[in-house]
Amino acid sequence: MFEDSRQVYLENQIVTATPQKLRLMLIEGGIRFARLGQIALQENRLDEAFERIVRCREIVAELLAGIRVDQSDLTRQVAAIYAFLFRQLVEVNATLDPQILENVIRVLEEERITWAAVCEQMPEAPTDVAQPEEILAPRSGGIAPPSFLAGDAAPLSQPASFSIDA
Repeated sequence: MFEDSRQVYLENQIVTATPQKLRLMLIEGGIRFARLGQIALQENRLDEAFERIVRCREIVAELLAGIRVDQSDLTRQVAAIYAFLFRQLVEVNATLDPQILENVIRVLEEERITWAAVCEQMPEAPTDVAQPEEILAPRSGGIAPPSFLAGDAAPLSQPASFSIDA
């Protein structure tokens, strides 16, 4: 019963969270799994350490995927940080070096401080965020004429001629 209530609570937290709060929750989850991996490494429970570090890496990958790197220099820099963390987590699983994991945790803790401040200063979801423009394929009533395929800007609404003469 308790586990069901907790699951419902977490689902409600996620569904109702602002984008900045979701990012903070991901960062906190990454820290939690990294610390659990660190403890498992210290206690030589390598299978568990591997699983926890992989979970942290998945969270970092999700954080990276949530960044539109074409927006600004800042987003490219943040994306580079998450990419670096991802590589470090791959290296931890290969080398079992606890110092690398400690460094990852420190960076994630700094990110948590930053996003906690963002959540405090901006408790509501942003309303002026530009949505990415959807790119649609042009509609046509038939096969495009060969001149269009060659780069000529012939309209697609003109009927195409087609011949199978051999």
